[in-house]
Amino acid sequence: MFEIGAEYRRRDLHAQYGGQTQQGISTPANSNLIFLITGKSGAAYGYDDGWEPEGVYRYFGMGTTGNMRMEGANERVRDAAEDGSELHLFEDLDNGFLRYMDEMTLAGWKHQDNVPDVNGQPRRAIVFYLSSVNAESVSAPPPTVRAPEASGLWAVPMPELRKRAQPNQARVEEPKQAARRVRERSRALRIYVLRRANGVCEACEEAAPFKTPDGRPFLEAHHTRRLSDGGLDDPRWVIAICPNCHRRAHYAEDAETFNNGLKTRLRGLEAG
Repeated sequence: MFEIGAEYRRRDLHAQYGGQTQQGISTPANSNLIFLITGKSGAAYGYDDGWEPEGVYRYFGMGTTGNMRMEGANERVRDAAEDGSELHLFEDLDNGFLRYMDEMTLAGWKHQDNVPDVNGQPRRAIVFYLSSVNAESVSAPPPTVRAPEASGLWAVPMPELRKRAQPNQARVEEPKQAARRVRERSRALRIYVLRRANGVCEACEEAAPFKTPDGRPFLEAHHTRRLSDGGLDDPRWVIAICPNCHRRAHYAEDAETFNNGLKTRLRGLEAG
């Protein structure tokens, strides 16, 4: 959809997708897209966006005066994975153009005190920690790669594993905690959908085409509500399918119709 590093005229983005044209968090109506805009002008409101050493991006919530509240656009960001929304991060170039940075997923959030508002008054701000969707993929790892820290998840009871895989809206205090949560949840989500499939493609219902070196059926995790198959998501939107069905979901002439069928299939699978 968007190319990393490419520049887009902001008014053209809004003409195509809708959304608020001046706010830092833009939420187009009737769309699962959320635009997160960062830039130098945010310093006037006490915003201090930027990359943390742990690899997560620090992004301040919306609100110019007084304490920030977890409502409106801020709530949409917090609930993005649960709602099936995509978070797209842009840098404002101050010339009417935005440079696309990446698609992100929420790793955690916290309150930060003593952040000046537009009037210089201290207030409590909301800080989101974001992770690139490519930082930790939930797709099946290469057959030759085994993650020791994930091996124990194959024995965790399914209700508990599903709980670990679900979006976690709890607060975090440090970037390191947020980064660890991304790794843990992505592994839990990947193994949950593979165990739910039990070696059978959840689309065509055929057995997995082969087994990995550790003897497990090979299937791939596919996100049904967004173009990318990386990053965190809700188990309700991720399905385990064979490579052939996975290619169909992305590249076939009937890809959109096929994906809609997968969503219907998932509703039945997750309903038990």
